[in-house]
Amino acid sequence: MKNARQGCRGPTRWLIPASAGLLLPLVGGCAGGPQAPAATAAPPFSERVETVPRDTILAYAGRLAFDTSIAASDAQHLTLRRDDATVVGPFAQIAPERGAGSLSRAQLASGRIIARVSASDAYPPLGLSRGVNYLWVDSVPSGWRGVIVPANPVEQLQTMPLDYKRDGPHTCWPPRAAWATSPFPLAGGPAWVCCTTRGCCCLGGPCLDNTINPSGP
Repeated sequence: MKNARQGCRGPTRWLIPASAGLLLPLVGGCAGGPQAPAATAAPPFSERVETVPRDTILAYAGRLAFDTSIAASDAQHLTLRRDDATVVGPFAQIAPERGAGSLSRAQLASGRIIARVSASDAYPPLGLSRGVNYLWVDSVPSGWRGVIVPANPVEQLQTMPLDYKRDGPHTCWPPRAAWATSPFPLAGGPAWVCCTTRGCCCLGGPCLDNTINPSGP
């Protein structure tokens, strides 16, 4: 579970060497360590995703790699509003596509799957169906959008609000995705995913101003 207010920078993590008994901070970013992977592969189609046969989209998704490690993904119970109260909803994991943080803005605008979401039940606030869903992001004349593509072909695609913002000087490697931990819908979008080299995609609501630098490409 990650705090949404950390934005695409990701949290500071702590390494505990067994021999020394010391706490050493591990901070996400590109300083040292393995190099960032290639950008998420382009789909084999150029049409708007809602016009493409589902099996074609799923075949494309099947060729992608999603990072389910603790550092990159997030899994928790989502929340629902019911009778003016916040109640526990389905359990869901969101995992970023490994190359999403290496995309350029132009590549993202042309359309990519940037994350996979597995949910224990349907979650209407984000258009999620029970089971596996893929988050497609592109830019259309009306602006940025997120399209939820269920792996179950019986379920319909759902178009959801999506906010894209540049996230300051920090790079999006390692890849990261998380659910907001504040009660929905008060946090900055119920979910965020690193979706370009320095950008963040916030699904279902605006990105938080205190973590996002709106300047830049």
